[in-house]
Amino acid sequence: MIDSPQRQSLRGLAPLLLCAAALQAVAPAAAVTPIWSSIESEVIPVDTEYSRTAHVLLEDGSAFMVAAETRRAGLAGTLRLSAGGAVVRGQFGHQPISGGRLTPEAVLATRGDRVLMAMTELDPPRPLVVLLDATGQRLWARPRFGRQARFLANGDVLLAAGNELMRLKGSDGDLLWVRNLLDLRPNPAAVDFQLPVEVGEAIRLSLQFREYTPAGDPRDPDPLLVSLDSASGELQWQRPREPAALPLVEGCAPVRLGADQVHAYFERGATQVDAVIERRDATGLRRWATRIPAVAFTQEDEPCAFIATSSLLAFASRDGLPQSTLFALNHDGALQWRRSLPSTSPAVLRPAADGALLVASQQSVSSGLVTVAERRRASDGDALWSVEIPGRAVDWRMAGDELHLAWSVDDGATELHLQRRAAASGALLAPQVAVAEGQ
Repeated sequence: MIDSPQRQSLRGLAPLLLCAAALQAVAPAAAVTPIWSSIESEVIPVDTEYSRTAHVLLEDGSAFMVAAETRRAGLAGTLRLSAGGAVVRGQFGHQPISGGRLTPEAVLATRGDRVLMAMTELDPPRPLVVLLDATGQRLWARPRFGRQARFLANGDVLLAAGNELMRLKGSDGDLLWVRNLLDLRPNPAAVDFQLPVEVGEAIRLSLQFREYTPAGDPRDPDPLLVSLDSASGELQWQRPREPAALPLVEGCAPVRLGADQVHAYFERGATQVDAVIERRDATGLRRWATRIPAVAFTQEDEPCAFIATSSLLAFASRDGLPQSTLFALNHDGALQWRRSLPSTSPAVLRPAADGALLVASQQSVSSGLVTVAERRRASDGDALWSVEIPGRAVDWRMAGDELHLAWSVDDGATELHLQRRAAASGALLAPQVAVAEGQ
């Protein structure tokens, strides 16, 4: 009897089925460990070094730092350090033109967990504006120079770069509009301005132009007050500032006081520099002006600090010597008090919740250069407490009834420091330190 083709096929499969059953029976004893679960495949931190850092305190009270790698081109590391000591390390990169480090220059602005950085690619140098989140993820990068920036209500970015003001889309950095401010004068060579601390639907600026006469002599006309539409950059109004006897320069960002805006100018004479504080309404009309004679001043990118508290307008500046001027006006422009600080840089000013003034200034003490943090009484400027912080360029922020302070160290073993202190007494609550590691 001849087998059918179907029966022959089954007979051929039988040995194979028996072998498969035998292998299945012994499989647990002979299982092979997948390579992806072995210790050899785990990520090991890279031994790297950092040359420069930039740090900031975020709105939730955590500290954030960006550090440039020195051994690998086009990479930067990030650290986020929470008030409880939790650490999130990250890393991002940007393809350089021909190699070189990716270096942070400054934190331009923050909003929530978004951090806008001014950075530089080296070899050859190229400026970048980079938006990161607090985990270190790069959201976008654009080859632009950024001197100042502000976040707008919808997350877009207002960027000041040279003589231009522009608005970038918050989601991808695309250009929405750009305005060359030199267009507002007949024959200007350059313009200087400070972005307001807060920007709404209108952008109110005080523009200081540099011009040249037909003979080639430099000329500094009186500032021009303007208001631009935030949505389009179009001019809403312009108003020449009242004539001044001496050239003026606005050294720090104007602050908002209700619907008004307050400007702080330096007026430079032959023997001294005065500060002129002006409060102006939404149309640029001046409500009051106060002159403070003989203040400390030096020509730098940030020659002064200026804030509004619930009861004061506080101002700080410094000159080339280790000396700073600190004074406070009430909201009607009357001088409340004046102090001098032995500081080598403009003080960092913050308002306390109860109206007191928080002041941090770099000072030289027996142990070296430190930051002296103080809480000063609003009524007379006397120090209620003072502590030394072993760091420079300290950023700080109120978080409830606590004061958070952050600084970074970039001597190879790059560290991010965060201190929590009681705002009322200055007592140390909990210090935290995190160290950057290559990924």
